Amino acid sequence: MPPLVEAIDKKDGFLPVEPTARALLFDYYAQCVAQAVGRARGVNAANTLLIELHGGYDSDEMDQALAAHGVVINERTVNTLRGHGKQSAIIAEAVDTLESNGITASVRTVGKLIRDDGKTMSRNMIMAELANMRETGRLNHIAKNQ
Repeated sequence: MPPLVEAIDKKDGFLPVEPTARALLFDYYAQCVAQAVGRARGVNAANTLLIELHGGYDSDEMDQALAAHGVVINERTVNTLRGHGKQSAIIAEAVDTLESNGITASVRTVGKLIRDDGKTMSRNMIMAELANMRETGRLNHIAKNQ
């Protein structure tokens, strides 16, 4: 069994690399989404509903897991913060701001600063980017409580 650090794919949002574990995680997530969608449909059975899913994993694996539970994605919209390093740049800017004020950058402090600026970003994205910054030496200290 590989060490936990090697068993996690940080580029893919901290997902397991092992196929069975990965499939189980996607299936569990899809079950939770399907149950939430089912509750909304049950309560509003007489009405047509548009249910928007924000976040999660945008991948064929996730689509297959959702489909296995009867949830079909009809339309996707692009997160405007995604791509071209925009998210990384926003996180780097937050880290710079925190460090210049003598505050240790952590998932919590970076996330709060981004939200206070009126933006949204997933915890997984912040975790992955901070891990990348530590690995490349851009972020030298690690907050004890993230």
